[in-house]
Amino acid sequence: MSNYKVTISGGRKLLDNLEKYKGIDKIVYKWMASGEPTAIMQTSFDKNFRAEGRPRWKPLANATIKSRIKSGFPASPILSRTGKLRDAVVSMKGEISQRGNMVSIEFGEKQILDGEQKRKYKIHQKGTKRIPSRQMVKFNEEDFGIIADSLAKKIYRDLK
Repeated sequence: MSNYKVTISGGRKLLDNLEKYKGIDKIVYKWMASGEPTAIMQTSFDKNFRAEGRPRWKPLANATIKSRIKSGFPASPILSRTGKLRDAVVSMKGEISQRGNMVSIEFGEKQILDGEQKRKYKIHQKGTKRIPSRQMVKFNEEDFGIIADSLAKKIYRDLK
């Protein structure tokens, strides 16, 4: 009969690192407050406008294109007639909240301060009977990878 012995070395270091994980919500909050996730999402919102949606938004109706041209605006890009709505969305800052050990950051109409842009955001984001939904603030797979990598690096640095 053989005897087996399992030895774990560095137990104190392991326990210290596990203890740090209890405060992971504080690390996540500091990361969110640093503005890094906001900058990542603002870049994403800008990409949404430049690509005219990811996936692509429904094209403008012919009547809308004619109206834009008649008013002295270009026929495209979509949702960028004057650029004010785009600027409001692309410069939006996430609102951080914490409940217990849950930390979140929100982007949406509440974060657009100007009333007219907020109204336009709501209409175009959600759509109406006449205006199709055009999601300007959308979390894409590409964004998830960038956000996850950024957060993982922050956690790694802080737990090191």
